[in-house]
Amino acid sequence: MDLVTFKYAVIASVSVRQSFYENDVCARFDVEPALDFDIYPTDECLELMRRLDVVCRRNDRQGGIVLLGRVLGKTTAGNDLLRFPAAAADKLTFWMRLQRAQVGNFDELPTQFDAAKLYYFTNRRVDAAAPRDDLHLSSAAAGVDGAQDRLARATANYGFHHPAVIAPGTAKVRHLLTGIELAPASVVNQAGESDLSFDLTPLAPGRCELSIGGTVKDTFYYMGRAASPEFGVIELSLDSALGANYRIVEPDRSLEAARPAYTIRFANRLTRWRYNIHLVPNGPIAGEMATLNAADKAAFLSELKLESDDPATLSFTQASASDTDIVFVSNADIASKEQYMSSITKLPLVLKLYKHKGGPKEAVVRSDLPHPSSSLIDARTAPPVYSDTFLTI
Repeated sequence: MDLVTFKYAVIASVSVRQSFYENDVCARFDVEPALDFDIYPTDECLELMRRLDVVCRRNDRQGGIVLLGRVLGKTTAGNDLLRFPAAAADKLTFWMRLQRAQVGNFDELPTQFDAAKLYYFTNRRVDAAAPRDDLHLSSAAAGVDGAQDRLARATANYGFHHPAVIAPGTAKVRHLLTGIELAPASVVNQAGESDLSFDLTPLAPGRCELSIGGTVKDTFYYMGRAASPEFGVIELSLDSALGANYRIVEPDRSLEAARPAYTIRFANRLTRWRYNIHLVPNGPIAGEMATLNAADKAAFLSELKLESDDPATLSFTQASASDTDIVFVSNADIASKEQYMSSITKLPLVLKLYKHKGGPKEAVVRSDLPHPSSSLIDARTAPPVYSDTFLTI
């Protein structure tokens, strides 16, 4: 029996990076990583991968996926050639599903989830300075932006309200990748306003624009048959006309020796640390205040200090104080981290609460104040966003 062998080579990779984590990928682990995002191919992508003989593999330790394509032969320069040619309109599309709800607390994202939108990442970027091993799929090289990298999501029944009468034949939806255009299924003009209705079923999932009278009025992502919970979508175009650093396949079907490594980077959220301390009647603070007159009590409260062992980075101001509650707020925004380290000691950051600070009776009330938890933020008056810690002393 003849033995048939096929050769596959890496054609591209995608990694999700989160500055919050020490390893830039996920929470500390002993055996296997647990990622905050799951990346998996759409139905459309599965069909294309079968046609082009492309395989998708998880790469959890790098926070993403690796794509391998079947190759056959080499160029004179020694570069692999894809066995099956890709068309300019071909794209590999992947859904991103959020696995950990707390991501919105420690990543710099809108604090309120908007079910009407999803994040859109693509390699159709123009940034000649982006390195081949760190090609940003977000709009900006610095990372994901909740305003710039989100699109409205749409189902097959897409509707749009326009505050003016629409002339016949002037409204259309255009699928940006293929150029296919659709006329509205219905236009209802009433009281000087209009309601448009489109059936997007003939289109493949992808980015679309609605134009009226030649002016773009809405940009959205047609979800196709996908369920609504998806956090985002990643589109990797196989168009050989993309910028040299961003493209996957060269015009001659070859793969450059340095394969494109795409990155989706989430910056860590900046927050003000706020310590809310409730005083119990017989505790080390309330118990001493109970013996003082009004003037001495005011002086005592002014000498309560919360300090870190890295004061140049993290210092606090007493925001309010009473017989029962004291609040300290950091003087600067602090980037959320999985573990907070002192730049001086190179060890975990130490926070201490003092009474009689600076005087002969100075004493440490508590020397092991916890760092804020990533599970609790307060964005009601943002900016700033507060990281709250509640203590009873």
